[in-house]
Formats: sequence, structure tokens, C-alpha cells
Amino acid sequence: MSEATSGTQFERLLGLQDLDSRINQLEHRRATLPEREGLAAAQRSLAELERNADGVTAKLDAVARDQRRREDEIDMVEAKVAEISGSMYGGAITSPRELLTMQEELDALQRRRAAIEDEIIDLMEYAEPLQDRLAEISAQRAELDDVARAALAVIAEQETVIDGDLGRSRSERDRLVGGIPADVIDMYEGLRRSFDGVAVARIDNGTCGGCYLALPSAELDRIRRLPADAAVHCEECGRLLVR
Repeated sequence: MSEATSGTQFERLLGLQDLDSRINQLEHRRATLPEREGLAAAQRSLAELERNADGVTAKLDAVARDQRRREDEIDMVEAKVAEISGSMYGGAITSPRELLTMQEELDALQRRRAAIEDEIIDLMEYAEPLQDRLAEISAQRAELDDVARAALAVIAEQETVIDGDLGRSRSERDRLVGGIPADVIDMYEGLRRSFDGVAVARIDNGTCGGCYLALPSAELDRIRRLPADAAVHCEECGRLLVR
């Protein structure tokens, strides 16, 4: 890497550093828009509602299956009742004992039908609060959907603004980088990684603008005697110094 660049190039590095800092700030702002947390909270609540809805729906489905089975059983009971009634009153059966037996069977079937009907009523009463809960979940889901859509709209609007700023800053950065030698850019990038983005600092009243430590008088004298195009690093932190 060449040790010499023009003073203008070092000044450009300061401008590049400012742009990189702005780009980092914009990227951080884009990633941490407060509406993102609101959106994430709404999405978590929606996911929880979906789990609750799945549980309630599974219970209602089980109730519906049980009710269908009982209704099918009532159909069979009624068919048997119709069959026995037809036999009893059709005139083909004349034996009193046989008619008594059939009447007892008919009474038993009617009691069974009444019991099944009670079971169906119990199932319907059990399902009613589940249906109410499902309606509540649907209303809550609609509210959360509105919250999520509003957050997404704000996020999209903010992203458009930020992306515009990022595009302009990155274009300006590309323009600046194009006017600085590659070896100087490599040095700059290495220092940025080492010093949390602050690779270049001015000497201000004998103090390094990066670590804010005063440079020794002997070092300041040495720097003054260096050619204007010489690269100068802070003895304390190692950052590139701009005179």
C-alpha cells in the first residue's frame, strides 16, 4: 500500500466516513422502526388467536360429530318404532302376549329416543359458548388485522423515505470512493472495522478527534515536518489523522 496520498484524499475520507455513518444510521433506523414492534406484537397476538381458534374449532367439530351420530341413532330408533307400530296396528299380530311384548319394546325405544334428544340438547348447550368464543376470536382477529395493516402502511411509507435517502447517500459514497486510491480505501475500511466506524479523525488543538487524547509535543512536531501527502496515524489509537 502506498504511504502517500494527497491531503484532498484524506479530506475525502472524512466525507466518506460521514456518509458511511449516515448510511449505518439510516439502515439501523430502517430496521428498528417503532411500527415494526407494533406489527410484530399484532402478529404474535394473531398467531395466538389462531391457536385458540384451532382449539375451539376442534371442540366444535367433535360436538358436531357426536350430534350427527346421535341424530343417526334417532333415525334408526324412529325407523324401528315405525316398523313395530306398523306390525302392531296392521292387524297381522293378534296374540295379546306378542302385542304386549311389542308395546314394551316400543316404550323402550321411545325412552331411548327421549334420552338421545336430551343428549343432543346437552351437546348444543355445550357448543353455544364455544361458538360465542369463536365469534369473539373473529372480532379480535379483525381488529388485529387492522392494526397490522396500519403498521405495514406506515412501515412502507417510512421505508420509501429512508430508501430514498440511502440511495442518494450510497450514490454519493460511490462517487467519493471513485476518486480515492484503492489502497487508501482498503486502509480506511480496515480501520473502520477496528474502530467501530471511526477510521479517520482530525487533529484539533493537538488532540486526536478519534480517541480524544492529546498528542505529545514531539509527535506534533514530527507530524508538522512530514510532507503534506504523508499518511499520519494517531500513536494512541491508530486512526488516520487529517491535518
